[in-house]
Amino acid sequence: MAVALVVQDWSAALAQATDPFAAAIVTGAALGQALVPTNPQSLGTADDQGNVTLWPGSTAPMEIRAQDLFRGTASQMDGVKDLYGQENNMADQAAAQAQILRADPSSPTGAAYDATLNTRSLSRPNMSVDPIWTQTDQIFANWDTVAAEFGDCKKTSNSFFSTIKSHQPAYKNCTRATVAAGTSTDTFVHEYQVGIVEHLAGPANVAYCGPNCIYLWIGTVGNGYWNGQCQIYEEAMSIKVINPDAVVSAKLEYAKWDDHIQILLNNSKLYNGPTPYFPPEEYGTTQCELSTHWERNPEVDVTSHFKQTGDLNFKLRVSVTNRGEGYARIRVDFDPAKIVYQDQWPAAVTGMADGFCKATAANCTQQPALDGEGCATINGARICPNQMLPSPIAGISPFCERMTVTQSCEFWNGAMGCWTDTSGVQHCPVIDTDQTTDCTKYEADPSCGFTTSACVQGARGASGTCYLLEEKWDCGYDVDVAVPQTTTDYSCNGAIRCMGTECGAPTGQQSDDFTKVVAAAQAAQYTATDTQCVPVSDTSQNVTCAVFAGDAKTCKKAVGGLQNCCEGAPVVDLADYITLAMAVGKTDTAMAALGSSTAVSSAWNELSAGADEVYEAVAQPFTAAWEGVTGTTEAVANGAQLGVIEAVEQEIMTTVAEWGADVFGPEAMNEIFHIGGQGAFTSGGELVSTGTIELGGMIGTALSWIMIAYTIYQVVMILIQIIWACEQKEFELQIAKQLRSCHFVGTYCASQAVGACVEQRESHCCFSSPLSRILQEQVRPQLSLSWGSPKNPDCRGLTPDEMSRVDWNQVDLGEWLGILAETGNMPTDLTFTPEGLTGAGTQFDYDGTRQDVITRTKGRLDQIDVNAIYGDAEQELRGP
Repeated sequence: MAVALVVQDWSAALAQATDPFAAAIVTGAALGQALVPTNPQSLGTADDQGNVTLWPGSTAPMEIRAQDLFRGTASQMDGVKDLYGQENNMADQAAAQAQILRADPSSPTGAAYDATLNTRSLSRPNMSVDPIWTQTDQIFANWDTVAAEFGDCKKTSNSFFSTIKSHQPAYKNCTRATVAAGTSTDTFVHEYQVGIVEHLAGPANVAYCGPNCIYLWIGTVGNGYWNGQCQIYEEAMSIKVINPDAVVSAKLEYAKWDDHIQILLNNSKLYNGPTPYFPPEEYGTTQCELSTHWERNPEVDVTSHFKQTGDLNFKLRVSVTNRGEGYARIRVDFDPAKIVYQDQWPAAVTGMADGFCKATAANCTQQPALDGEGCATINGARICPNQMLPSPIAGISPFCERMTVTQSCEFWNGAMGCWTDTSGVQHCPVIDTDQTTDCTKYEADPSCGFTTSACVQGARGASGTCYLLEEKWDCGYDVDVAVPQTTTDYSCNGAIRCMGTECGAPTGQQSDDFTKVVAAAQAAQYTATDTQCVPVSDTSQNVTCAVFAGDAKTCKKAVGGLQNCCEGAPVVDLADYITLAMAVGKTDTAMAALGSSTAVSSAWNELSAGADEVYEAVAQPFTAAWEGVTGTTEAVANGAQLGVIEAVEQEIMTTVAEWGADVFGPEAMNEIFHIGGQGAFTSGGELVSTGTIELGGMIGTALSWIMIAYTIYQVVMILIQIIWACEQKEFELQIAKQLRSCHFVGTYCASQAVGACVEQRESHCCFSSPLSRILQEQVRPQLSLSWGSPKNPDCRGLTPDEMSRVDWNQVDLGEWLGILAETGNMPTDLTFTPEGLTGAGTQFDYDGTRQDVITRTKGRLDQIDVNAIYGDAEQELRGP
């Protein structure tokens, strides 16, 4: 590949070197690019007085004053303004100005005026045969030769498709218990700590002085145990502060020695007594012997050292002559309620108090000795049960450090709620299983990938332990989306091979991403057909509208999948649904174009019959919106009673209703089309013969009608083939899920009892189409809108204000492109033809003979006296 690229570049360079014309094109293109400013303002600026500065950033900018371009003063301009609308005054002013110009022929303006007058007297000969045209005549006389040299260029366009991948997610939901099923016996350790400090080194003289204080002794308590002549003795003691939160205060409160003493903390002096000096290190051996047993209360505050975790190294130094001793005491006051810390029962044990698992037997195998009041002395401190975390297991002391517990976990077993299935059979299942997950099948499927997990709402105990997780797996696949592309090649063999952009194409900014254009256009169309507004009677009130509104739907299941109404039976055809949605969407658009406010007063039959009042139709395209849908005009012949527009509306709805009944059945179409307030079709499947057919028999959007109608069609088709042991609303949810129109919100426990989760409910927001769901999923994160909770999902539509704040460049419609490609509804620029859009093969073509709109238009124009129509329209517009 690298070699090929090098050869290609070398070949192009060689071609330019040997072809002066090609080289000139490249040079000219480069010059043009260089001349284009990156900042348009660099070419020139203008101030508010009309003065212009060209090339303001250059070394020699050019300034052009407004008065140089437009002569005259403001007062002169005021005089001109006064002439506006005054014909006689303007003529007088013109004559006066002409007199001034004639009187001063030497001025620039006078000379120009004189030259203009003189042109009237110049001769005007016929120059059609003048020799100046001889060369041009010769060129035209030899045009074939010239064309061969200058115009021998051919343009060849090649269209082809490239392929992009669109992932189609197929999300599967399952649950997994976090505890093992059945009965098990396990050993658990209860960890807790008691105390304020921990002894590390030196004399271990630590004692509690009450329920809220500790004495720390530094040195050896006693009298006259050292002997020497100005001799220094040292003792050290190290502790670790392990519970600083419990410390209230700490002081060096007492010291006794003979003769001199120093007390240090982490090598910093805390106290020196009885004098500021310390012999023999200071002042030599003088005054070593003080012949006194000193006792003092230094009251040195060391609280800050005890309020942080870490080691404290104390050192006591005593200078002794003859006999002496030395020791000191630190008092630490603490909060008794905090002396027990890191008190933590294992999650499996605390969970037994949640009620999800139950202890059937428990035995403590290790704990400190307890006194008659159930208290224990730990690390010198007397601790009572009220200072400990309560035991989650009855009969086990809160001081127990190790225990064996036999427990049973089966919170998912028990009776589910009763329901009546689609056949009228009541079900009241009782779940009894050791299977704690239905995720195994997805784990074993290489086409499924794990995405997320969360705690099932209602399955988290008071201890914070989650007993049941919901997992989301993607078992989807990739779809190839064909992307149309076109390349253009130019072949020029003459001496002058091209003009304009054929050989040197300029840099453009036109996007050729046809797939994004298609997706965006259809998103806009679906917005129009999936918007519902609530009318108001008071004109002072604002009309509220919502786009892409959804409905909350749930289904029931049990842990392990023993009973699961969230998966299974329905197998629907997504392509059928998308086809129906797009077909009825076109009808809805056409119906909107035929509303009472549309300026159309006639139809083709009236045009051909020479109707008089047709000037509105002249102002409309002959191929009106409804004409592209119906392809017929017989209905208007009997339209005298309903009027032309109403007659065409009836024809449109009748055509679509009959087509839908043939494809999807009359039951489905009765949800979309009504006659006389009821379904448009009889029980035998025949269209009701009398009455006006109406679109929509319920409140909602066009897309919501389609979803309901298609769901009814699927229910009728599938229920006759299977036995569905769940409720019909769950059956309908399954259809909507398989139509990729539902967003999974989450799972929650339907049981009300604490520690029970026999029946779970999956919660979904279902919309009128896959595109509505995709747009909701793409837009909500931008607007910081949540889906609510599984128990209370928020499936509301988006307001117009919210839609206006969406950054559509961040909306990914790749999944929708894949759906269009997968269902055969992906349009391309090569199929956007009159035949493909309005002729044979469209949804409204019954027998393959439907003509496209251009052919039909031409045929009807042949029957119309267009001149007479325009004449009548002109006469009507002009009036009597």
